[in-house]
Amino acid sequence: MAEKISVTFKPPEELLRSIERFATTDTDTLCDECLLPFPCTDLKRCTQCKEVNYCSKKCQARAWKAGHKMWCGTLAVKDIPGKGKGIVALRDIEIGEVLLKEKPLLLFPAGNGLTEALTKMPEINKRRVMQLYDRENTANTKRVLGILMTNCLAGRCATSVLYYMISRFNHSCIPNVIIDQQFPTSVTAIENIKEGMEISWCYNGDAMYQDRWTRNEELSQGWSIPYCKCPCCTLQGEEAKQSDANRLALKDVEHKIAKSIQEEKNHLGSFFELLKQKYELLAVEGLGTADNLAYIARDMLHGPLTEAGFEKYRADGLELAHLMKDHVLVKYFEDITMEEGCKGCFRCKPHRN
Repeated sequence: MAEKISVTFKPPEELLRSIERFATTDTDTLCDECLLPFPCTDLKRCTQCKEVNYCSKKCQARAWKAGHKMWCGTLAVKDIPGKGKGIVALRDIEIGEVLLKEKPLLLFPAGNGLTEALTKMPEINKRRVMQLYDRENTANTKRVLGILMTNCLAGRCATSVLYYMISRFNHSCIPNVIIDQQFPTSVTAIENIKEGMEISWCYNGDAMYQDRWTRNEELSQGWSIPYCKCPCCTLQGEEAKQSDANRLALKDVEHKIAKSIQEEKNHLGSFFELLKQKYELLAVEGLGTADNLAYIARDMLHGPLTEAGFEKYRADGLELAHLMKDHVLVKYFEDITMEEGCKGCFRCKPHRN
């Protein structure tokens, strides 16, 4: 039987042109809420963060209610050398902080869903779409489809999702935030972030197990990013070779941990040695973040632990899951008991139905 393929059909050209007319390159004279042009002298800065400008108190109040209240004084869209625009921390941010919650700008299923969604889109959202980056075209010739290809995220149930602020976060193979799949969508810090640092997340879910060449191939093919400029990918000489070796070793260790759990051979001391290796490799690669440490705690609960040991790792994992606001993982650590064991995480689902 042939595999079923989801296809998104191209909207009519007339509809696309009706949105593309809102493209503008003079962003310094736009109100950050309504995105209409005004003389610079008529725009008033936010008195708290001094990073955004509004044409009126009405627009300022609307923006505050829509989400600026949450990230004001915390985040700012800045020019990042060699990357275009990106998000920068305006203050020190602690692990577990929710930096932003945002409703989708556009949400559409495969098929003719895009045409319907664009047709129903209000004018202000059309203006916001045309403010986003188009990897295929210059600022003067931005196209709706190019913007969608550049910025859309994969949603649940074969849907695509477009955000306004979240789309501004750049990629890094050493991310410091994670983005959930809830609505509204949250951006949560998975490590402490210093003032002035760029805030980024990992577009490629397999990056931690790939060498630099493979990671850049994925970025080039999937997001038209020619090469990553994160600290890991800009290492040189022996440091670069060692980083590649570490990430490939992580992939091997991950495979061995999964095999050990699925074959129920984790009664051996080698199981804990594998988890120790994983922890050390994550740390040296700058990946010892809250999410990865929580997954190690979850794996530990599959090993031959004493009751005290089991409760320690369960409590550690629960604390980290709460920090990340990962409700699924919180429930996992809350429900698991030493007597019943795991009820079916991704590690053991293949053989526990």
